[in-house]
Amino acid sequence: MTEKQGKITAGLGGLFEVRCPEPDGSVTRYSLRAKGILRRTEEDRLLVGDNVLVTTAENAPDERVISALLARKNALIRPPVANLDLLFVILAARSPDPVFSTADKLISIAEYHSIAPVVVVTKADLSPDTAEEVARVYHTAGFPVFVTSRKTGDGLAALHDYVANEVR
Repeated sequence: MTEKQGKITAGLGGLFEVRCPEPDGSVTRYSLRAKGILRRTEEDRLLVGDNVLVTTAENAPDERVISALLARKNALIRPPVANLDLLFVILAARSPDPVFSTADKLISIAEYHSIAPVVVVTKADLSPDTAEEVARVYHTAGFPVFVTSRKTGDGLAALHDYVANEVR
């Protein structure tokens, strides 16, 4: 029996996609079911983002199963995901108008679970003054903020660079 670590990237109906890094730097994807005990307990319920052990039977190298759930650093109930580093809180400058109570709730949830919140203000081209005011409020509160516009492309390169540097 061999074991390797992997990360759940999708799950539907008891079937999970697991990505396992290989020694040569490549990544192998498997569609797997969980071992019986992992299907029976709510506390061990597998979530997208979970790190798991994948076990392969010695006498059947094509038969693999998720055999264990590894330690989580955090988990959210809705959406059900685990091991997040960043949570992007998206607010439109206009159409619809920004909903600060929802954004503040998401930021509070992220901080409670030790997830770094990042505020992204979209549609800056529709209301530049509102976009800058929203950015000022959250920047003053100490959060990374990006003001973007898909229409003009403003802010998208900076956001892309931030994600590329933070997600490694």
